Amino acid sequence: MRVIVSLLLLVSVLCACNGGGKITLQEKLDVYYRGKGVTEDDARRLGNFLYANGYFDTSARQSVQLDKDSTWIVRLVVKKELADPENEDMLKALRELESELQEGVFKGEKTRVALADDELNEFRIDTLKRNDSRPE
Repeated sequence: MRVIVSLLLLVSVLCACNGGGKITLQEKLDVYYRGKGVTEDDARRLGNFLYANGYFDTSARQSVQLDKDSTWIVRLVVKKELADPENEDMLKALRELESELQEGVFKGEKTRVALADDELNEFRIDTLKRNDSRPE
């Protein structure tokens, strides 16, 4: 499953980010962050988690954005044509990532993973099939 998400992230290059800040890990892993109470440490924890768990690699520049309203929002920057909403394996992988981030990075706080273009416009707002018992 991580391979699918890694391939999606591999093709990403972020062009714009409104407000907040940016950190770069491993020279090619850009983590943009913004939102009420989101810190550089939060962004660093997210980037380190993604790298340590095989979601990021250093073969190409890759980007992710961390945002927060009442929910942590992790936007994975990908090429839209690679995100097939009918691909059950991809949907499952993204749901697993969402759960891993919620428990491993955000201390059980509600977390949503979204796919976005290189200007951070979400093109699939977490329409992942929710067949499990987790609350929305």
